[in-house]
Amino acid sequence: MHTRLPIHNLSSRSSLKPPIISHLRSNALRTSSLAAFPAAPFWSSPSRSSSSTTCNSYAAPEVYDIAFSFRDFESEVAFLLAAYQTHSSGPLSRFLEVGCGPARHSILLSQATGATCIGLDLSKEMLAYAAQQAQQANLNSDKIKFIQGDMTSPGGISSLVTDDNAGLVDAAAIMLGTLSHCLTNGAALACFKNIAEVVRPGGILILELSHPGELFGGSFLDPLDFVDCWEVSEDGDVEFAEKRSSSFQHGDEMDPEQQAAAEIQGKEEGFFDDKEESDKDEQESESRTSIDKSSKISDGMRRVLVEYGREGDDFDPATQILQRTVGLSLFSKEGELASSDVSVVPQRHFSLQEIDLLARASGKWVVKAVYGNLDENCPLDGEDAYRMVVVLQREA
Repeated sequence: MHTRLPIHNLSSRSSLKPPIISHLRSNALRTSSLAAFPAAPFWSSPSRSSSSTTCNSYAAPEVYDIAFSFRDFESEVAFLLAAYQTHSSGPLSRFLEVGCGPARHSILLSQATGATCIGLDLSKEMLAYAAQQAQQANLNSDKIKFIQGDMTSPGGISSLVTDDNAGLVDAAAIMLGTLSHCLTNGAALACFKNIAEVVRPGGILILELSHPGELFGGSFLDPLDFVDCWEVSEDGDVEFAEKRSSSFQHGDEMDPEQQAAAEIQGKEEGFFDDKEESDKDEQESESRTSIDKSSKISDGMRRVLVEYGREGDDFDPATQILQRTVGLSLFSKEGELASSDVSVVPQRHFSLQEIDLLARASGKWVVKAVYGNLDENCPLDGEDAYRMVVVLQREA
């Protein structure tokens, strides 16, 4: 018996908060897996699939980890625990993080609760890095383990997660928008079914997704609305620049020295203003953020400059797939450009009704709650809503 989906009408507002950026993933859909999916309708083929590339920076997990280190993982884990207490019962003994990346959530959750955590990811480089981080956190293989697998492969998760005869998990999570790499309904449905095989009845699945206001508000059709950039140091100190000129791009026809100069200074491009100019323009444009080469974010620390979206990135309204350009540039402690990677990452954006329909189609999940960010007090149409967080419960 399915309960009524708790849907909130989006309030009318000119803009949403800048989204917490979706987790980059190497292509989660392998060709071998796609053969098992039903034939897709004609409109479901990504318009730029031939030019889309695997995110090479995902094979450089430390750069990736620095790029997203600004997130407050402690409070996010606190939300996961609170959601479990609200929507499930019994102790949280086993937890599965699908598309775990550096596994920051799993590591902190195991430390906080003593639960056994399992991190699943397709990237062997990322899993090796996550295992190293867990070891540094003094977590042994009895408390946390990492397995390589595809969340869309039929039966792929079940055989990997339960092979130690430890039983089903109490909760699972797909964080940082990782579900967006399920580009078709068949892939997303396979993922839902796979996770249902390893979560006990009454257990929960938590999805962190982009806010549907981005989809229905038309921001993906605006050349600059979905463009974000930020610079973050290895200690998590971050500064954002929300608007930029399309002439400033990673990996264009620049040598490394030219690119570094443009990315750090960027004054001619109108991307990063110097501190004095930013102060003058603050009243005119609150969306522009100063990133100063001499600021503390650059003092003696490695840092990563992230370009997340580029003017001209294609969004297909039929498939709801955005071909997002992602650039990650690593700078040394001395401020020298150490590496730079640019990839096009296809991302499917879901509505709440689609998530509900996929849950029903799986025959195993029911939507229990929807939030506007990783906060139980924030509704989807709340003033502070900038994500869509869905809690599903595993039915018997």
